Amino acid sequence: MKRAFAAFCVLAIVAIMAFAIACAQPAAPTVVNVNVMNFTTVTISLGQAIPSSVPGCPAMSKVRVSYPETLARNGKADISATPLDSEGKPREAKCDNDAGISWTFSPSELLTIADRHAFETQVTAGNKAGSGALTVDLGAGGSGKGVTNSFPVTVS
Repeated sequence: MKRAFAAFCVLAIVAIMAFAIACAQPAAPTVVNVNVMNFTTVTISLGQAIPSSVPGCPAMSKVRVSYPETLARNGKADISATPLDSEGKPREAKCDNDAGISWTFSPSELLTIADRHAFETQVTAGNKAGSGALTVDLGAGGSGKGVTNSFPVTVS
């Protein structure tokens, strides 16, 4: 009987220790990084439509621009500019190529643009925080004779 009681006590102690280990808190907290980006999409109506030099293509009357308001240091995000006709519909790609596009960012050390002459491209933030202006120039071959707009972007 003593042997059975001793075996029972040993099993009970082992079960209690296993339960205590299973319920113990981790040694260190678990850190979960969540990267939240707020994108802004703006449609700009042009004061005067920019005609296309490609036969059969409608004039560019509006431009829809999408960009991040805030970008984490060393983060990446997509940016885009979509030329629209007078009804607000995207034009065919062949119609946009003659318009041209040019992206810039100031101050340049905060943000790098992957392809400054692409309608859809990507930006990469540097390792320095600050605010700046993302500028897009569309039309007239991206030469500044079309439409130019700037948008605030913060690298945090």
